Amino acid sequence: MGITFGKRRAEGHRNGGYSPTITGKTGATLFFLFFLAMGIAFLIFIAIVLFRNLSTYAWNQVDATVTHSRIVQEGNGDYRFRVGYEYIAGNRLFRSTGYDNPDEAGFTHGDYSVLQRLAMRYSVGSTHSAYVDPADASRAILVHPGLWMGLLVFLPLIFVAIGAGGLYFTWFHRGVSVESLTRRIAPKQTAGRWIVRGMGIIFTLIGVVASYFLLVGPLLRIHNARSWMPVPATVIASRVVSHRGDDSTTYSVDILYEYEARGRKLRSNRYHFISGSSSGHSSKQAIVDAHPPGRQITVYVNPADPFDSVIHRGLPSDWWLGLIPVVFCIAGLAMLIGSFCMKDKSARGGSAAWLPDAKVEQTEDPFQRSPSGRVTLKRTATPVGKLVGIVVGAVLWNAITGVMVAIAVNSHRAGNPEWFLTIFVIPFVLAGIGLIVAIPYHILALLNPSPVVEVNTATPSLGETLTIDWRLEGRADRVSTLTLSLVGEEHATYRRGTDTVTDKHTFYDEPLLETSSLAEIVKGGHFEAVIPCDVMHSFEADNNKITWTIRAAGDIKRWPDMKAEFRLVIQPMNPEAIAHA
Repeated sequence: MGITFGKRRAEGHRNGGYSPTITGKTGATLFFLFFLAMGIAFLIFIAIVLFRNLSTYAWNQVDATVTHSRIVQEGNGDYRFRVGYEYIAGNRLFRSTGYDNPDEAGFTHGDYSVLQRLAMRYSVGSTHSAYVDPADASRAILVHPGLWMGLLVFLPLIFVAIGAGGLYFTWFHRGVSVESLTRRIAPKQTAGRWIVRGMGIIFTLIGVVASYFLLVGPLLRIHNARSWMPVPATVIASRVVSHRGDDSTTYSVDILYEYEARGRKLRSNRYHFISGSSSGHSSKQAIVDAHPPGRQITVYVNPADPFDSVIHRGLPSDWWLGLIPVVFCIAGLAMLIGSFCMKDKSARGGSAAWLPDAKVEQTEDPFQRSPSGRVTLKRTATPVGKLVGIVVGAVLWNAITGVMVAIAVNSHRAGNPEWFLTIFVIPFVLAGIGLIVAIPYHILALLNPSPVVEVNTATPSLGETLTIDWRLEGRADRVSTLTLSLVGEEHATYRRGTDTVTDKHTFYDEPLLETSSLAEIVKGGHFEAVIPCDVMHSFEADNNKITWTIRAAGDIKRWPDMKAEFRLVIQPMNPEAIAHA
């Protein structure tokens, strides 16, 4: 049985890759240029902000006296700490209103208590250090701006790497030449693993940091607030704040209240510990309606810090928003675990690219050998590995889908149903349910008997006779029918427009053994099989590969069937055999 390739696919095997059309290259170029431009623009923005912030650390330090200090509510509803101070520079008196930005008056923050701390610290008449621009003494700040923007540099670098790498491979990567097919591609696999690890580290760090601020930190505060002191307070003002985005509008509760602690009247607007906004205006409005101005309420104050207070110290209804960064953690950890579990194919003899007229020398024995000297083939995927993959996939899929479901459910509960999102999420929910159902299926599959296949060589040549010993370890008597097959597959990767597509075609599938004899299934057996001469040998390039496996399939009644694959590396026909033929 031979292989039948189309013209385009046959050319792919001869050249080691596909040549996209001009239309495909143009589309891919525009696609990757967008990524590159976005990354560069973001990098330039970060560099400008970071340089501006760093430059203030070289400004001259002088003494400044606060002339006014207060908290105001601006037209858009934001709270702003406004401060004014005067200082002497170059024997001249200057006045400024910059807090951490010389070009912006004061400082804005969503937490009123933060601004109240600043107002009390920078009280009128107090003296503090100020930092003056040596190039313009009229520009000054009270505190140096933070340098946390530097941590965001990894995000645009991902876009730059995708854009630049995509452009390179679109226009300059010519595939694998015939002369280079004898080289192993293990260095490329190693580089790929490190790229995956780098991405995994970035995703994990982003997820961990965001999870702490959005979920772990608030949960710890909720736990600690159980011992806070109840204190009477008066509502000063209450409102629902709208936050308009590109695609939707979210809402948050802003209730300003006044209370007394340690002999001082203090104010705060913290309703619960999980900050941020979410959809559902009516639910926020109901909270505001329950806290009209002038109403007497009970708030809870931190005994160690009187500025620290809250109205609702329990878990808010939209706490699930904090689970979103957990998805990044899971994805990052999955990348890291997967990269360390990726085995170097060259160590198994399967990553070498084969020439039609020569064998690749094996520098080491990559296969496990039995005491008799026969080779024990390794499975391409273990049941445990499949189970882990299904579990990780189910968690990631349902975590992302769960966010959309929660938004849709809340919209219905709030009386403002989002029908488009509801209908859109249905197929994703069904797919998630399918992944969940697959988990117990694969757990049961762990109890299946495990096939063991031993051969005289794991790298047979075309036309060579392969001797196979097989047996089932475990409850082999549960298998009613056992089949061993030799399967050859072609994997072709090419670009279709801006999409990368991988086609898989089974060109050879021949049963080697098929038995329903319980005695034979329990005992195991031995047989010989001739590798066909008129097929393609094992082959691997950047965009094409030919793989050969021995597949074991066992039917088990009322139970998940037994399935296993064992990789073979079939070499070209021995020159001596060709001459003899």
